[in-house]
Amino acid sequence: MPTLTLFAGPNGSGKSTIVNFVRTDDPYPYPPGTFYLNADDLEKQLRSRPICDLRPYGLHTLPLAEWNRFVKESTLTDKICQTKQLTVDQVLTCIKLVRGSIGIKTEATDTDPYYMEVDSYVAALIIDFIRYHLIRTEQSFAFETVMSHAGKLDIMRRARKAGFQVRLYYVTTRDPDINVARVSYRVADGGHPVDEAKIRSRYWDSLNNLAGALRLADEAYLFDNSTDGGDSIEIAHKVGNELMVSVEEVPDWYIQYVEAKFLP
Repeated sequence: MPTLTLFAGPNGSGKSTIVNFVRTDDPYPYPPGTFYLNADDLEKQLRSRPICDLRPYGLHTLPLAEWNRFVKESTLTDKICQTKQLTVDQVLTCIKLVRGSIGIKTEATDTDPYYMEVDSYVAALIIDFIRYHLIRTEQSFAFETVMSHAGKLDIMRRARKAGFQVRLYYVTTRDPDINVARVSYRVADGGHPVDEAKIRSRYWDSLNNLAGALRLADEAYLFDNSTDGGDSIEIAHKVGNELMVSVEEVPDWYIQYVEAKFLP
């Protein structure tokens, strides 16, 4: 049975630490051969070389019409059109599927004035396309997400409908001030910036989606990472319909967003 693994939580909560721990240590399940998708990593890669090879994901012979249809139907394309002041057809001239790779035209030419600067929306569009086809071809994959948008729950639903086992690793903190500070430290160390208002709004939006994600997950592990310099603490884990608390005293976010919204 293929598995969808989500590493979720607000910006600055410590998702990457959880990812590294789960992928390298035995206590938590992570299926071998799982494709790992990360839009931030892809964005960095595309900035240095604007080509995404789809063949490592087993996507060798996708028809151009499939890419064109996906781009036209994606809500991410709407965001790209708005931010870059392009039409959908112009976007398709700048981001093309050619022989198992997606290439991005990053410079204008004498015959074609349209081009595409790589940004988070472009990377997210490509990741979404890969994710869509991994579900269609029933291949196990994992990805990181802030989970501030209900669209991530739709991905969980599609995967379940396609016969996937869905596993959730969720990490957060007790206060968004912690997340804001950590993102600031990360930026000072060369990491990518996130607007403070977005960090704060996504913190609450992510927690508001947690109960829905728990209902869709066959298995889930919830962590608190509020202590600077300390390890994330497993607060609870869920198998099937049973949710088991792992600590004597649970944090407020667990009481408000799990006990109050999921358990009833």
